[in-house]
This record gives sequence, C-alpha cells and structure tokens, in this order.
Amino acid sequence: MKTLKELRKCDLFTFFRLSETGRIKEKDGVTRVTCEPGGFQKNIDIEFSVGKGEVIQEATIFLERAWIGNENTVNPFGKDIARSFLADVLPQRDRELLAKFLAALWQLRGKSDQVISIRSPPPPVTDPDALRGISVYLGKESRHEYHLAETAVILENIERSGSPWLRIRVIKN
Repeated sequence: MKTLKELRKCDLFTFFRLSETGRIKEKDGVTRVTCEPGGFQKNIDIEFSVGKGEVIQEATIFLERAWIGNENTVNPFGKDIARSFLADVLPQRDRELLAKFLAALWQLRGKSDQVISIRSPPPPVTDPDALRGISVYLGKESRHEYHLAETAVILENIERSGSPWLRIRVIKN
C-alpha cells in the first residue's frame, strides 16, 4: 500500500481538502492518524493506521448512513468520496480487480434521483459481486468483503454513536 505522504498528493487529500486532526501511537509501532474533509465533517470520518515509514496498513472511512442515502436517493458527494477513497488508497493491481464495483458506485443513482445527461448512460452493472457491494452501500445488506491481491476491502453497515453508518475498510494483507 501507499505511504501517507504519497496519499497526500492524491484527490482524496487535495480535492476533498482532507486535513489531519490527530495521531495516536498504538501497539507494535502503529500510529492511528485521523482526518476530516473540508466539508461535511459531521458526516465523514477517515482514519489511517500507519507503520514504519508511514506505510498504510489499514484505511477506514465512516460515512453517516442518513447522509449517503439509500436506494431511493443517493448523495453524489457520498459516492464521490467513497469511490475516491478506494481508488486512491488501493494499490493499482487491487484497483483493477475492484474496477467493476468502482464503476457501479460511480454510476449509482437512486430510484427518485433525477439526472440530466448529455451522453447516453453507460450500460447497467450486472456483475453479481459488484452488486453485492452496492447493496451494502445502499444499506440493503449488512456486509460484503472483497479479497484482492494485496488488500481486503470490507464494506459494512454499523452502529456508531447511536446511529447507522457505513464503514469501508481497506486492510493490507
């Protein structure tokens, strides 16, 4: 996986104006780094567990369930930061392995969302594994895992501070 220094040059940090809010030394030389975006701070939390040389061992984004939406209405900002988080954190090889899910997330629209396009929409995603991940993102399923070449990606709906959140974790193998 990337180092935190490398990640700071990616869209996740530059476009979403991520800033570091804290560091906690944990066991085994791991440091947990907490960050928040420039906007929607109450709806998004991001954490990185980094080891020697600030190599990312685990990356987690928490998205407030009510904010990201559901099958009827999908918040475009939520899906944008979730997709950017995965695309920027994952190693190239794993990003390619997760491409169908990333495409499905980018194309995601709620049943009630009105979208005006100047181009024809892409064909609907039919990959069953990508659709299972989308079901978790929409809150219809509780958990789905992708075991990739260098990492595992876990999407799960959890309770956090008394309300529902989506947690997306990328864990180095």
